[in-house]
Amino acid sequence: MLNIKERPHSLLLYTAIVLFVASAFALITKSGFSGYTLFSVPAARMGWIIPLFLAFLWVNYLVAARFLYSRTISWIHIIVTVTSSLLIVILFLAGINSDHRGSADRQAFIGNAMQILFIVFVGSQLIFLFNVLSGIFKRR
Repeated sequence: MLNIKERPHSLLLYTAIVLFVASAFALITKSGFSGYTLFSVPAARMGWIIPLFLAFLWVNYLVAARFLYSRTISWIHIIVTVTSSLLIVILFLAGINSDHRGSADRQAFIGNAMQILFIVFVGSQLIFLFNVLSGIFKRR
């Protein structure tokens, strides 16, 4: 049904399903930071946002399949998106479910790594946009 070799975008759906199911079993704890004002996404919602976004990307691939310029570019986009999504979830869970409260250096490392992964994730979405736009302009 969802052959990965012929339809690499099905990997987005598989990852979304795995993360969605895993979010139901994730041990979520609160982590307080005294004296700091931080912007954060509530942990319960973070478990839903990434799988839903990956499912949305899968639907985008189904809709834009005839406009794609290159399957290789699609593979690059999907591999970078899935890898960065999984690493974001792992770092997110490592940051809030630590055995010890950790030092400020550890928290800073997790925060910096999360920012870098977010930039990589957004960059991979630009690869998808490039692939679709290149396919549209090539067909003209």
